[in-house]
Amino acid sequence: MEKTKTGRGKRGGDPVVLDKRSRIIERAIIMFNEIGYERVRVSDITDSLNIGKGTFYLYFENKKDLLLHCFERMGELVLELESLVQVYEGSYFEKIGPRVEAVDRYDWFPGLINLLRVSAMSPDEEIKVNAREAYETIAYPLKRDLEAAISQGIARDVDAELAAFAFIGMAENVYFRSRFDDARYRPADVVDFMIDATTQWLAKGSSTNGGAAQGRYLVRLMARDGNQFDLDSVRFDGETHLRASLGHAKIEVNRSRLASLTVELADEQCLVTLVMTDGATPRLSIDPNVAVSGEAAFGTVRIAIGDVASLTFAAEGDQPVPPSAER
Repeated sequence: MEKTKTGRGKRGGDPVVLDKRSRIIERAIIMFNEIGYERVRVSDITDSLNIGKGTFYLYFENKKDLLLHCFERMGELVLELESLVQVYEGSYFEKIGPRVEAVDRYDWFPGLINLLRVSAMSPDEEIKVNAREAYETIAYPLKRDLEAAISQGIARDVDAELAAFAFIGMAENVYFRSRFDDARYRPADVVDFMIDATTQWLAKGSSTNGGAAQGRYLVRLMARDGNQFDLDSVRFDGETHLRASLGHAKIEVNRSRLASLTVELADEQCLVTLVMTDGATPRLSIDPNVAVSGEAAFGTVRIAIGDVASLTFAAEGDQPVPPSAER
């Protein structure tokens, strides 16, 4: 019977075939990292998946061909990630959370980053070139979006390429540490840290750039107990979108479209009145236990939205007066 193979970079085909091919690639990423590319045998990979070597050679010419397919998995991941609505909408800093959250779905991702880094120094020219190109694939969207944020005056004027590579390295190492102790660090903690660290580092007017001293903020939170917090970011249950309801419909509100919101408790319900950047004022119901979190000058603030009176979103340097809210 004539042998059929799925060439690198091709899409489509039998979902069962593609699933089996993906399983081989993802297992190889893990084993190449744990044991080393040179030491891993094709039989080690097939035995761990309980498949025959003949099945392996339906999709790959040899172990090197498999390694090159591993590199291309990065391009597939980036394409999938960048197509998410949470990623292509919003500002540079609002994309950080969705990007980190999406990558967290893949246990093999940190291993692929490490594999690319090691392979980029390979004496084999083909492996070296392909590894470097794959690494640049994930860095490119970060570099592109940061350059746009710099030109818009949202981010500090830094070397965008170096910053993109620094972000990747930081994310990899933070996830590496978090997996030492899953009980101590939840995925949401990693996301919050990455958002806070990147915002403090790159946001124009952040505390690293003298912004805190000038009284600048991005979000002003008024609590029902009268306390006020100036935050440089805000998240809802660890996400950039506010999830609420309008009757039976479930609504996701993009943070970038919010000008302000006020909260009131009525008949054991939590209601939020939104003021959108286009002037619309929808009124939604929301779980009062939804956690609102953000970074203040003195540390991270966490509060249930039922204990919030209002949130006001400001451009850098603005000093808006928070909207009134019923107490």
